[in-house]
Amino acid sequence: MEIRIKPDSEEEKSSKLYNLLRNGLKGKYTLSSTTQDKNTGEFIFKFKERE
Repeated sequence: MEIRIKPDSEEEKSSKLYNLLRNGLKGKYTLSSTTQDKNTGEFIFKFKERE
């Protein structure tokens, strides 16, 4: 699963956004990678389903 988030401001950090996501996905998914698209400013979080 991939989730893309475009922050409202450049001051928002990926760690803050990840914490918000983690609370909603707790127990079902684990984060596999985080990247940032420099062209769009989006943070890309890739999750794997927990086994």
